[in-house]
Amino acid sequence: EALKKGGGVPLPNRRTLSTTLTAQVYNEVANEVANSTIERGPATLVADGWKTCSGDPVMAYLQCWVDFNVYRASFNTSGERRTGQVIAEQAHSVVTCIGCKNICHFVTDSGSDCKAARGPGRNGHSALIPLL
Repeated sequence: EALKKGGGVPLPNRRTLSTTLTAQVYNEVANEVANSTIERGPATLVADGWKTCSGDPVMAYLQCWVDFNVYRASFNTSGERRTGQVIAEQAHSVVTCIGCKNICHFVTDSGSDCKAARGPGRNGHSALIPLL
């Protein structure tokens, strides 16, 4: 009503919301998260199996501090057998993205997966200490 009378603020259309504004907000949040994680020091990388809204299995990875958690990545595991080696490879790609110096522990709810990721120099990340 206010727009018809020449007043008020015009709202962006759906295309603007889904392209320009979404990208802008995404970049602002990504920069804020990056800046806040740099200052916190090493964190624990947590791996956990989840399901999407449509029921597809995923393995999710979070970077966790005592007072702050950041979702880092997820891998759709539909049609894959979830083995310790697969988890280790996924964790390696996440650690490579975050930087090994920013991760001090690796935690998962599966002892065998955690054991598979263990070992000196495993996947080039000798400083990564898996916890059971």
